[in-house]
Amino acid sequence: MAADEGSQDTLRLQFKAMQELQHRRLQQQMEKKREKEKEQESRDDDQKESMEISDGLNLLHTEEQNLKNIFEQRVLEDEIQQLREELRETVDENGRLYKLLKERDFEIKHLKKKIEEDRLAFTGSSTTVATVLP
Repeated sequence: MAADEGSQDTLRLQFKAMQELQHRRLQQQMEKKREKEKEQESRDDDQKESMEISDGLNLLHTEEQNLKNIFEQRVLEDEIQQLREELRETVDENGRLYKLLKERDFEIKHLKKKIEEDRLAFTGSSTTVATVLP
């Protein structure tokens, strides 16, 4: 059980590290796009080109939103997968515990039956001795 928790903790840490790495990559991509956009703004002097840049900014903004949404969706999918795995493990453990409980109940019934048989054998032998003695 402790080993499972340790491995789960390790997996969680690895998952968080991967999330952070992916988040950094997305931030770097967005920074590069912002830098390119700034360079493009400084080069363009024409009014038409500036209108295209503003349109490009809107596209960049929507693209950033799309990237953010994709990232959030992946995080949620990973969380769902992890929760499904935990649920499966819990169901498995519940099944094992239920089986152990049934075995224990069977053993208790068997022991009660044996105690009753021994008690009857003991009381039966004492009545037999009592009938033989007088």
